Amino acid sequence: MFRQNLISLLRSCRNAFSTAGLKSDKMRSSQYLTLTPGDDPMDDNQWAESIGLLREHEPIWTNVLVESGFSLERIQFLIDLVGSEQTAYDGRADSGVEEETRTSFMKSLRHLIRIEHDLQQMDGNSGEALTAGKNEIVRDLFLRSCHWIKPLISVITPTYNRPAALCEMLECLVRQTVIDFECIIVNDAGDSVDWVKRRYPELNITILDQPVNGKHTRARNVGLTAAKGTYILLCDDDDLLMPDHMKRMLEALMEDPCDLVYCDAEIVEYELRGNTRMPKSRLLFAYDSDLQAMRKFSTFIPSGCLYRMEIHQVIGAFDEDIYHYWDWDFFLRVSALFKVKRVPAASVLYAFASSNGENLSADADQMRPFLDKLSAKHDLGWLPTKNFYLLLEEEGVKMRRSNTEVLWDGTPTVSRYELHRVSPVDPFRRPGK
Repeated sequence: MFRQNLISLLRSCRNAFSTAGLKSDKMRSSQYLTLTPGDDPMDDNQWAESIGLLREHEPIWTNVLVESGFSLERIQFLIDLVGSEQTAYDGRADSGVEEETRTSFMKSLRHLIRIEHDLQQMDGNSGEALTAGKNEIVRDLFLRSCHWIKPLISVITPTYNRPAALCEMLECLVRQTVIDFECIIVNDAGDSVDWVKRRYPELNITILDQPVNGKHTRARNVGLTAAKGTYILLCDDDDLLMPDHMKRMLEALMEDPCDLVYCDAEIVEYELRGNTRMPKSRLLFAYDSDLQAMRKFSTFIPSGCLYRMEIHQVIGAFDEDIYHYWDWDFFLRVSALFKVKRVPAASVLYAFASSNGENLSADADQMRPFLDKLSAKHDLGWLPTKNFYLLLEEEGVKMRRSNTEVLWDGTPTVSRYELHRVSPVDPFRRPGK
């Protein structure tokens, strides 16, 4: 009986997975592929019965969600979502995906209650093992059925023809200990990256294809227009996040209430071997957050920063006219009106090319006009455009070096792009086919 209930729950998970936008072709490597589709939408009587069961057994599934790592705030959102007095979806609702997801989740709660009953009839280690497995199922169910509608965090990533690096970044998102997020990839008129959704079906990925290359600052603004999250997390396609990065950022934002948090980083140079970037060198980048000193030399790493979406309602979008220094401009605008905080942990690996010119920071001549615009906008006075590494050795910058927690063990991030040796045109085509 437990197995039957478990299969029913997984089937409802799959149904919620599909209604949230993931079709069968995106589940080729998923356990959901082996399950048949869920039942038809519930009728009014079934819905009313489910509402009653939801309320009667709320402590059961609420406790499971808490044990699975979800905040009470997010659980309350789920209660509000599925617990409203509303009849079954009949095709007339404005948001069909949301309504069908509510129905799928409600069905899953019914199965969960049955599983809970089965567990109560069991004793010993087998019951404990099944309870732990049940927590993982509900954790996955919550991911499929809730955050697709209203994610807690929106990760915004511009990309342009860097599939290997992009997949490493997505690999790091898969490994995050926080799962309540969406990933918005803005493809800046490069080769199609639609295939990454099939390669990473467990991520809630939205791809926005741009008709012309508008450069990275405009791409971030495009991503903002699609973001649904309460918080925004920026991450370049070639930067990597340590597994507990989001958790650290959220905790830092909450424990001492502020509006934007950023962390330290390791600056890493890579060389590409196959489809994996192998680290050549690493440099710890950890500096105090003195706001006056930040007007002379910015040590704000935008990748990995987490902030409240409402900030943009006050300061507007990223300034596309300050192309090379958009991040410095953003930090100065935010810190002038909101509370910002540095998290002393190097939980971001920041890709930087000092010699081959791939990184935007490499060409000082191109940067001069943008630096002058930044200076005039914020009344910063004259600022040098020296080589980045030379600036780090200046006495005023060296004095700002600070202690931090080093988290990376130095190993490369091997992505599914490497493991499958895929073609960027058709990731599922085998070589020679």
